[in-house]
Amino acid sequence: MNDEEIDQAQLLEEVRSLRCRVAELEERETSDMNRRGTDFRFSSAHQFLHDVSRLAGIGVWQLDVSMQQQLWTREMFHIYDLNDSQPPGLEAVFDLYSDHSRSLLKQAFADALEKQQSFNLELEMTTVGGGAKWVKSSGEAVVEDGKVVLLQGTLQDISETKKFEESVQLAQLIFDKAPVGIWRLDENANIVDVNEKGCSSLGYTHDELCQMQIFDFDPQFTMQHWRDSFKAVKKEGSISLESIHQRKNGECFPIRVLENLIEFKGQIFRVTFVEDISRRKQIEDSLYLAQSIIDNTNIGIYQLSKSGGIISVNPKAADLLGYSRSELEGMFIGDIDVGPNPNGFNWQKLSLQKNRNLERLHRKKDGSVIPVEIASNLLKFGGQEYAIAFVQDISRRKKNEDAIREKDRLLQDIGQRVKVGAWKYDVGTGEVFSTDEVSRIYDFDRPRNISVKAGMSCFYDGYREQLENAFSAAIEQGVPYELELEMISSKGVHKWVRTSGHPVIENNQIVCIQGSIQDVTHIKQAELHIKESENRYRSLIELSPLGIGVIDVNGNIIDVNQAYASMFGYRIPELLKLHFRDLSHPDDFDREQKLMTSLSNGEQADFSMEKRYKHQDGHYFWTHITVGKACDIYGPGEFYFGFLSDISEQKALEEERNKLIDELKNALAEIKELNGYLPICSKCKKIRDDEGYWQQVEKYIMDRTDALFSHSYCPECYESELKKIVKS
Repeated sequence: MNDEEIDQAQLLEEVRSLRCRVAELEERETSDMNRRGTDFRFSSAHQFLHDVSRLAGIGVWQLDVSMQQQLWTREMFHIYDLNDSQPPGLEAVFDLYSDHSRSLLKQAFADALEKQQSFNLELEMTTVGGGAKWVKSSGEAVVEDGKVVLLQGTLQDISETKKFEESVQLAQLIFDKAPVGIWRLDENANIVDVNEKGCSSLGYTHDELCQMQIFDFDPQFTMQHWRDSFKAVKKEGSISLESIHQRKNGECFPIRVLENLIEFKGQIFRVTFVEDISRRKQIEDSLYLAQSIIDNTNIGIYQLSKSGGIISVNPKAADLLGYSRSELEGMFIGDIDVGPNPNGFNWQKLSLQKNRNLERLHRKKDGSVIPVEIASNLLKFGGQEYAIAFVQDISRRKKNEDAIREKDRLLQDIGQRVKVGAWKYDVGTGEVFSTDEVSRIYDFDRPRNISVKAGMSCFYDGYREQLENAFSAAIEQGVPYELELEMISSKGVHKWVRTSGHPVIENNQIVCIQGSIQDVTHIKQAELHIKESENRYRSLIELSPLGIGVIDVNGNIIDVNQAYASMFGYRIPELLKLHFRDLSHPDDFDREQKLMTSLSNGEQADFSMEKRYKHQDGHYFWTHITVGKACDIYGPGEFYFGFLSDISEQKALEEERNKLIDELKNALAEIKELNGYLPICSKCKKIRDDEGYWQQVEKYIMDRTDALFSHSYCPECYESELKKIVKS
């Protein structure tokens, strides 16, 4: 129990003891006054109670419950700043308290009356004279015959005590929350107390540090340093030095220390203020850089008062308007701000919004006007509020915006021409924003902002489900999509569209889906025509009796027809895994490679040759091949196609013919010499013998020589017969 509570308890006890005495004296004095006819206001007991109340600084009050009358000591009037007369009504007293305190006091009175509970409250009030006070109000019920007849109590002005408590709390808060480490050390370098910053700077808890000495985390500080610095701080009153502190994790950092001595309850302590200066130079450099940026930035910076007066500007602000800095710093923002709404600077709006961005017109010193963009906010410094305005000349931007609007119109035109529309879906609001071309693709009458439901309804069932799944995955999982879908527009027009959606993620959240939609009906139709052409082309290739193969620039086989596969004895998939070297005869490969090189270099458009290929069963066969070059028929790059015909039988006939010719030559060389003229038929080539008979040449020569004959074709006859075979 503190001194104030003791005083109040004692005073209440005095009140209780005196109440009976006062009643007796009042009765006696009343009878005496009636007998003497004298107006006697206070008895000696009353006077004693007033004197005690005044000396203790505590007002005493009493409330007669039945008559609702109050009895106050003079100190009560003093606390409420009232004239020393009759106490006011109870409700008038309650009205002097703040809302919260009034509620507490009324509830306390009710509990005292109904439950006979005493109370002791600290309350906030405003006196009759308008002064703000804190008071301590206590009270109790006086019960007679089981019934509350009186409420009595005390009232004490504790404003000074509250101020002292708040000062102590503020001092402790300042100590705990100070931005520098504050240490209290005893004479032996033991840590007695440390604030939060001191703990966090070293990584220790408060309890850990209070069991340590300064040497435990200052590796450069020795006991001798401690003694020397202690003498210095005693002599000088305070000292400033720099040292090193070591954190709990072993990391060291430089500090600046300011120390002084305090004496408390006969004990001397060293109070140390510790500041981490590892970034001091960096901060100083940053401040210098910041000032340099302010002075050299390409944006005008204004410091404005509440009235709109220009307090200070940077060089760019002055240069922007053609004034000197001193000229601008003596003006008001209204002197340069023109255009609609002359109250462009509105402190009240700025106070509510904290920061504002707006576009205005500013008049230069020469009278010309430029458009500017102003970003402003409030700054509190030195107990004052200022507006900081960042002003940028947006003349060029305005021109660019006009150009952008023109480009936007152009893009709209282009989108209409190429049938591409753009859209954006806001995940938060569910709104859809789209270009005009989107509406044209869907054949909607309303030009923009098509709903998702309306757009989805235009697609055929299977395609609608595909689009809905892709759209949901984009919203929920951030998966982009690109689809080709079949739809029917709101006017019943069948279309093919290519649509894409790409999630936009901000702060790890999907905020919107944006994409495009293109009418690709004409492209689809062209693809169908191409596919039909490809099918016809493939049919021609497959029906061709010639073997047709395609290789890429590296010699890999990428396509063949069935005739080609049958020619080599492979299945088509097997051939597509081979290189054309795998099928060529080694003796023919180099010759063919030279021709391929000349074809690749553009020296010739195509070439033909006879070469041998290897069949799957291992034997070689002769072919006649014609090779040409084509680009981009199977994708980007160069490709080579070849047409092959099997000439194995022709080559066999040629070999047979050559063999017969060689044998004939050898036979003729062995024929016996014939003299004279031999009559021979110019048509059938028969020779007439000496007896006048016509005989075949072979028989005539065989009868007269040792020559023998074998029959074959001469080259001319062979070619003639071959043509007949081909024609047949």
